[in-house]
Amino acid sequence: MSGMVDVAGIRAKLEVDLSGYNAGMEKAKAKTKELGEAGKGASASFGSLNQSLEDLGVSAQKIQSINKYLREANPQILERQLAAIREELKRMGASADQIDKITKELQQAQAEGKKSADVLGSIESVLLALGGTAAIKSLLAQMREFVAESERMYNATKGLVEVSKNLGYSAGEATTAVQDMTKQGFMNATEAAQAYKTSLAMGLDIKQTTELINAMGDAAAYNRQAHYGWGESIVVAMEGIKNGNSTLTDSVGVTKNLSVMQEEYAKSIGTTVGKLTDAQKVQAAYNGFLKESQIFAGNASSALGDYTGTVARYDVAMQTLEAGIGNSIKPLFAELLETITPIIQALAEWVVENKTFVSK
Repeated sequence: MSGMVDVAGIRAKLEVDLSGYNAGMEKAKAKTKELGEAGKGASASFGSLNQSLEDLGVSAQKIQSINKYLREANPQILERQLAAIREELKRMGASADQIDKITKELQQAQAEGKKSADVLGSIESVLLALGGTAAIKSLLAQMREFVAESERMYNATKGLVEVSKNLGYSAGEATTAVQDMTKQGFMNATEAAQAYKTSLAMGLDIKQTTELINAMGDAAAYNRQAHYGWGESIVVAMEGIKNGNSTLTDSVGVTKNLSVMQEEYAKSIGTTVGKLTDAQKVQAAYNGFLKESQIFAGNASSALGDYTGTVARYDVAMQTLEAGIGNSIKPLFAELLETITPIIQALAEWVVENKTFVSK
């Protein structure tokens, strides 16, 4: 499987993306510093202008209106507007020197405000460029899912092997049973390993487990609860038997309550439900499922020959592929997480420190 995965290509792509990510971060930090300096200049210029206007007796409301205009002014029409302001200052009785001084301060304030806006726009562009890291995030998320699928298969298989050894079975017996079950097409390897592990842990042997899974497979082919996949419904039903939960055992479409199965079994051996051991309760469920599934006999084969089977085989194939890819890229994924985590931490700290700029 490893030959199918271009690990080197994935590594190269991520290294390029991460390099651009780091460069973008440094540029954003530099622009933030530049904005701070520009902001100081704009503040000083507007402060000087406002003082001059106050000296002429211009109202605070009028000064605020002038400041707002300057911050939003179009440079192409600024000169025409300044000419109108000069005429207004003359009517107010301002001297030529005062008019020249205020005109220069108006021009400087507008220029400083424009500079701040330009720098802020640059920061916005940088942050938008950093949005390209969504591609990195998407790729990492996909890699993470592949690795997670690989881990699920590994954990299920490892758990099965350990349970098998503890019960006196060889690892080969258990894994061969899983492989044979997977070949049928309605369960993937992870689901089959989980089902066998649960069943063996309850006390059933490999032959009984295979019979029970096949019976459940027939029942689930067309009758499982809609929110479960075919193989998934069998795993859930096995957990239901283990935990004595009839709600879970309904997943494959066998709706007889476990308590009823236990009553029937207890009666067949001349005892009562209250005297059944845990092992006998499992045997009761085993017998009950085989009996209740008889009416569905052959459904799995039929379903595997139609659209249901096509979808099931596709799901099994995809799970096998994803687990294989995940196993191949696991070392690379771990290395990438070690590389990118400090970068994400640095970005988080920077955003907290500069949330005013980021929120604009």
